[in-house]
Amino acid sequence: MIARPRRLWLFRLLALSLALLPFLLAEAICWVFGWGEPILQHDPFVGFSSVQPLFELSPDGEHMQIAESRLDFFAMDSFPTSKSPNTRRIFCLGGSTVQGRPYSIQTSFPTWMKLALETAAPQTRWEVVNCGGISYASYRLVPILEEVLQYEPDLIVICTGHNEFLEDRSYAHIKQLPPSAMPVLQWMMKRRLVVIGSTWLRTFHGAPAEVASPELLPTEVDAVLDYRDGLTMYHRDPGWHSEVQQHFEFNLRRMIARCHTADVPLLLLLPPSNLRSQPPFKSETTSGLSPGDREVAQRQHGLAIETAGTDLAESIDLLKQALSRNPDEARWWFQLGQMQFLHGDIPAARRSFVMARDLDTCPLRMTSPLEATLQAVVAETGVPFSNLHTLLEQQTASGILGDDWLVDHVHPGFDGQRLIGVHLVEQLAARGWCDMQDADWKKKSSTRFAEHFADLDSSYLHRGQRALQNLRGWAAGKAEGPSAEERFPHRSRSKVPPVSD
Repeated sequence: MIARPRRLWLFRLLALSLALLPFLLAEAICWVFGWGEPILQHDPFVGFSSVQPLFELSPDGEHMQIAESRLDFFAMDSFPTSKSPNTRRIFCLGGSTVQGRPYSIQTSFPTWMKLALETAAPQTRWEVVNCGGISYASYRLVPILEEVLQYEPDLIVICTGHNEFLEDRSYAHIKQLPPSAMPVLQWMMKRRLVVIGSTWLRTFHGAPAEVASPELLPTEVDAVLDYRDGLTMYHRDPGWHSEVQQHFEFNLRRMIARCHTADVPLLLLLPPSNLRSQPPFKSETTSGLSPGDREVAQRQHGLAIETAGTDLAESIDLLKQALSRNPDEARWWFQLGQMQFLHGDIPAARRSFVMARDLDTCPLRMTSPLEATLQAVVAETGVPFSNLHTLLEQQTASGILGDDWLVDHVHPGFDGQRLIGVHLVEQLAARGWCDMQDADWKKKSSTRFAEHFADLDSSYLHRGQRALQNLRGWAAGKAEGPSAEERFPHRSRSKVPPVSD
């Protein structure tokens, strides 16, 4: 009696396996021949109204240079149209950190890397091209990567993660799907047969009318903070954060797949964040907090601030009690971190500063979920990786990265950019991408760096200081552009969690 049901289940399992065998074999054949690369399909999250090339032919026809129409977001850089023998060409993609903001590419880490490479391996002609775009998020880097892969690169360097929340994306077409369908959809999108079939349908029959198309973004960045009172458009939205995280992972995998298909090495960088010296840009009270709990939490917070100068341990305890009632108050976490730092509890202070960054209602710094996503993708794919935050933090006397290396919330100063440039040369050498012919290259590079810096005129430094002031005002929501409420009416809420004082 027992053996019969067991044989029946074995028969069913065998029948199912035989039915699936042709599909498994077809999927395996596609994998062997590289057909239907899942991540090479179109972006299901967003599209662009138009995509313009980043580079154009120079008037003399001898160089490819940043297109004039893109200079509001990129700094001028170029490379020869004809790649000469013994040349190594590197493209560095990312946001304003790559560009060297608040200054420019003359003091960016790609420039320091190029100078160090020329010193360490002078027999090679080095071309390091800066493709850092102001406010450029990962989804805007994909078209740039696709373009530069056509220009005979020997290495791609991508530093991304800070700008994922700058532009308004609703992901409304994604939200039309029930949550239970998302894991199934994501699994299906990774099957090569599904990719080939969907591509065939789009090619010969067009997209089905019932399938919602991705929302279209403008050709260039349309950051919420570029508008007047843009900071008021940011509210706590865990669902949106989760969707941004999924989109970020998708873009990382797309770029990795693009480089793999083109057989071009890729180095991914995790950018640095100012934890110790940068308060949250916007802090909101925990949603759903009762009036009674809010009153108690505010009273405990007030007492914590009052006693900080006389009894730091008591102040820390009071602030922890306040946060137990109001755990989403980013500003309070930052204050707790400051107190713990003064008290000498560096590990606890770092945890509090990270909480303050991650709970910032206006996340202009890469959050922990995005960092974890990048590191998980790197671990899974084996792509070469360097954590620039850890690099700078290890050089910080306090043990927590702050304004000793960063000039604002994310941008390294001159010393930080130089350190990153040298570090990347070490990475290239360690991975066999660069043959170091001069063992004394670091010392000689320092001399070369000093000469390069001395050649910069005072106006370059003055422009950078003005840009830094403007950047701080922009990050604080003080842009003087058109009305944010008129541009993003769906983000303006009449009833939102109170903003803390």
